[in-house]
Formats: sequence, structure tokens, C-alpha cells
Amino acid sequence: MFRLFCIHLLLLSFLATACPARCDDVVRERVTGILERMHHPEFNERRTAYGELILLRGPELQFLVAHIPHDSPEVAWMCVRALEHILQADAEKDGELAERTLEFLSFRENSVGAAAALALIRNGQLRES
Repeated sequence: MFRLFCIHLLLLSFLATACPARCDDVVRERVTGILERMHHPEFNERRTAYGELILLRGPELQFLVAHIPHDSPEVAWMCVRALEHILQADAEKDGELAERTLEFLSFRENSVGAAAALALIRNGQLRES
């Protein structure tokens, strides 16, 4: 019985350390897939990908901010527009939520997306509650 308990604890500790890496992989795959579809030549495919972008929250949103593509100005612009849309929607629901979202996005000072969102807010293009 004691051996079974020890094996169970060992398995739980392994799963606890393996899950964050697996979650990171899932986040990376999802956001990378969306960004790849943003490069698609068909307008409907890009529009669908944009619709998925504006639904991102939490770690997925953080990954997007850290990986806004610089090879395509059009895709980078659409990512920044998605960030603007997210922050505006959060501000309409709850000003504090938008502030927390912005702080979450600003985890890196050199983040292009967070800098763009901050610039939009400072220029009054995003409403603050």
C-alpha cells in the first residue's frame, strides 16, 4: 500500500511538472495556427482567423503579443487592431478588467503589441473607463 502511495505521488509530481510545458505547446500551436491563417490569400480565411484572434485571452493573448509577426506589416497591423478590439471590449465591460488586461500584456516593455496598445490608449483612440 505504501509503495502504491509513493508511485502515485511520483506520478502526480511528474504530471505537475509536465503540464505547464504541454499547456505552452497547446498555446503555441493554437496562436501559431491562427497567425499562419492570417497570411492566407483568401479574405474569408483571414477574417475567420481575425475573429479567433479577438477571442484570445490569458496565456494565448500573452503569446500573441510576444510573437506579433514582423515579416508582414498587414498581419502585424491586424494583430494590433485585434489587441485594440480586445481592450476596448474589456473597457466596455469593466474598466478595471481592461487595465488588468493591459498590465498583463505589458509584461515586457519592448513588446510591440503592448506598446501599440498603450499608444492607442494615450492617443485617445481607445476609450478608458
